[in-house]
Amino acid sequence: MRWASLMVGRVVALWLLPGLAFAGEAPQPPPFSVSPEQAAAGFELAPGFQLALVAGEPAVLSPVAMAFDESGRLFVVESPRAASGQGVQPVGRVRLLTDLDGEGVYRGSSIFADGLTAPSAIACYDGGVFVATAREVLFFKDTRGKGTADLRRTVITGFSGANAAGGPALIRDLQWGLDNRFHAASGGDDGSVHSPAGGNSAEQSLYGADFSFDPRTGEFRLENGAGAAAAQTLDNFGRRFVSSPDHPLRVEMYGLRYLLRNPFFVAAPAWRELLAPATRIYPAANFAGTAQWIAPSACAIYRGSAYPTNFAGDLFIADTAARVVHRAVLRSNALTWVARPAPTEAKSEFLRGTDPAFRPSQLVNGPDGCLYLADARLSPGEGRIYRIQPKGFRAGNPVTLGKADTRELAAALVSANGWYGDTAARLLFERQDRAAAPLLGKMAERAASPVARARALRALDGLGALGTEHITRGLRDADWAVRVQAAELAESLLEKGAASEALLGGMEALADDLAEPVRYQLTLTLGEVRAPGKPALLARALERDFQNDWMRSAALSSSEFGAAPFCALLARSRVGLAPEGGAFLANLAGSVGEKGRLEEVAGFIQLLAGESLKPELRLELAAALGEGLRRTASSLGLVDPQRSLQPVYVLAIKAALDDASPLARRIEALRIIAAAPLPFEEVGDWLLLLCNPRSPEPLQAAAVETLSALADPRALPAVLERWPALAPGARRAGTTAFATKTEFLPGVLAALAARRIAPAEFAPEVVNWLRTSGQETVRSRALAAFGELRIEPPEALQRAEAALKLNGIAARGRVIYEARCARCHEPGFMHLRLGPIVRGARLSKNEVLSAILEPNATIDPSRSTRILESKTGEFIIGVGLGENPAALTLGRADGSVVVWPRLNAREVKAPAWSMMPEGLERQLSPQSLADLLEYVTAPP
Repeated sequence: MRWASLMVGRVVALWLLPGLAFAGEAPQPPPFSVSPEQAAAGFELAPGFQLALVAGEPAVLSPVAMAFDESGRLFVVESPRAASGQGVQPVGRVRLLTDLDGEGVYRGSSIFADGLTAPSAIACYDGGVFVATAREVLFFKDTRGKGTADLRRTVITGFSGANAAGGPALIRDLQWGLDNRFHAASGGDDGSVHSPAGGNSAEQSLYGADFSFDPRTGEFRLENGAGAAAAQTLDNFGRRFVSSPDHPLRVEMYGLRYLLRNPFFVAAPAWRELLAPATRIYPAANFAGTAQWIAPSACAIYRGSAYPTNFAGDLFIADTAARVVHRAVLRSNALTWVARPAPTEAKSEFLRGTDPAFRPSQLVNGPDGCLYLADARLSPGEGRIYRIQPKGFRAGNPVTLGKADTRELAAALVSANGWYGDTAARLLFERQDRAAAPLLGKMAERAASPVARARALRALDGLGALGTEHITRGLRDADWAVRVQAAELAESLLEKGAASEALLGGMEALADDLAEPVRYQLTLTLGEVRAPGKPALLARALERDFQNDWMRSAALSSSEFGAAPFCALLARSRVGLAPEGGAFLANLAGSVGEKGRLEEVAGFIQLLAGESLKPELRLELAAALGEGLRRTASSLGLVDPQRSLQPVYVLAIKAALDDASPLARRIEALRIIAAAPLPFEEVGDWLLLLCNPRSPEPLQAAAVETLSALADPRALPAVLERWPALAPGARRAGTTAFATKTEFLPGVLAALAARRIAPAEFAPEVVNWLRTSGQETVRSRALAAFGELRIEPPEALQRAEAALKLNGIAARGRVIYEARCARCHEPGFMHLRLGPIVRGARLSKNEVLSAILEPNATIDPSRSTRILESKTGEFIIGVGLGENPAALTLGRADGSVVVWPRLNAREVKAPAWSMMPEGLERQLSPQSLADLLEYVTAPP
């Protein structure tokens, strides 16, 4: 009997698009509905608020997205429920709703565009609308004034409608950004897209990325991907926040462009978690079977002016399955954000629907300063749109922003209503009236509101009128958020070569800015600087904040052009003395090797050939540089034909053989020998001397790995001669090192068949790779030695059943977790982790135990195994920690992290097995298992 038969299934509502029903939807209770007139009575709201129905059936059906234009018209995407099954059907449309009498109710209704394939997002522009469908982004416009679009244009095409995990991927939340671009969440789409009319005629693979585009030119840009079913929202300063079922709330820490300019280092995550997966819903359930935890389907930051001032900047999350709207109070402390429940909603939700047909699908800020909520409805033929308003609220005057002249639009940028500010900025961008520039320049300097000053700077940029004087004043602004905007905008001038002394002087002053976000943005912006003083300024900016993972990533992103002097300066500073200093500088050296710019590599060789660095640091950096070059199919020998690094190689050999040297230094020395242009004849015997029982096990392992790196056919036979004398850890390191190189694999398999190597001496991930190999001869020999993927024996199931019946003690479980699980499931270097979050991840004991017993049964797509085959015949097996068009980041079982260039990748596969070791439960008694389950599933 398999463990799956014991597992109690849970229902997880993953509403990728609330208006569409896909195969595998969670079962729902029998629907009942109320009339639109009674609809507002079907809700419980926070004190002081009420719902007003502003549109209902038949004027609107199954609304899943909406947007207000500059005249107050409401464009709504309708996606009536398609039949369950594969794919999506062209049943969607765009409806135009109008307020006929100015009372805040949309009674006028017409079909604006019809016959769309799964439309899912909409944004207003130039009198028309951009609409995202399953395959493309379209632009519709009514040029005849008849309420129906007669112009249709394809803006972006090539979306696949599916994500990497094989599920539907639908574009969400087309939103105007402060940077004069529309931003969209791609839903994890894995298509290859291009802009037919824009500057992106060549296809770009999304790789699960999100995207933005310039509405005037169609220029398309990849952005950090938030994953499948993710919704996004932007705050007043353009910062992105995203919500998805497994990650209720995250904030973006840096733009993808900063990683793409130097993708060859281990970077801190692009997203920072603000709400734990196990964020509770209150009350616990609306009907039997509903999950206890928030599973977002839409989100919006409140940016209006109608609510009490303490609501400004709060984030609202709609949950379709639980029929609630959750409010999170957002506060920032430098680069650290905090999200917590409002004091008045500690044990309740901001909004709770009591009608089981209620399906909240989107939240948007409206022109009147209120949030608007779309209700796609479970019942066919229905649809509602509500205004969430304070009690006593009255609809204001009709919106006439579309009739405003340029001066009036510029003045509207000061509005405390985010919709007005965004719409005015968009209209200024559309009109491209440079007569607005003088007024915008004055606003950027004198407006009372920091948001208005930031909007004015961005509007100047959108008009092509942003000058050095605007940036330098912005860099001195009294508000740190405006200084951040100015520092980011400086990049456009730096890219054009307009780096005046005044601009560079203003940026230099930011290195000592009291606000950490300003210093962080300066560090990112310095990547565009080519001036001689850049290394010193970058080192100065980093030194103060070196303990921050994201600051270190920013510095590595910006390290090109002057990396060697930057490294030399840091080595002599507090950074060089810090515990993480060596790892950071090695990360820097490795990225220089992988990027392969000859002048930067030459600068590092010159630095390492000198004697300004401490010997141990020279060894570490030389090893990292050599490894980086190897990953690009280059080598230290190729880039240093004069053997300038010969003194470093001699130092490495002496350190490796010196019994008095610290073990870590000896291992580092062996890494240099592995990368150095030293033949087997010169160093083979020295390395084999270390393969003896007197050598520490880690040193034996490093020696064996170094021998495999020499790529000499004599290496494997020589190691096998000493195999009985090697420690167990060295044998496992040896099988991994030799088996994953094409030239040695036949010899390893032959030794396995001859029992010179035992099956137990292979790492689990290597075993799984061999027995699932695409080569028949490899697979058959591996299956003969290792057998099929493990099936749980009856005694394991008996222990599992016994553990579920016992009362666990969390304190004892914590000790087991920290010893056996934390290394992979808790954030480590640069906040990275090999396994998914399990503590606080709203998992039941059944689910955790199932994952332990059958790790290959269900694999988290965000932490799936990757097998990368290089063009030089090497295989790298690890957990996918990140990927972009230039590189993949893999976490290996030994805890190391590899960034591998795509240019040296022949193929990347995702096998159907997990890196999680099998057989963990065999090492634990039923009581220990019960303790572990108690700790893992306890609230954090």
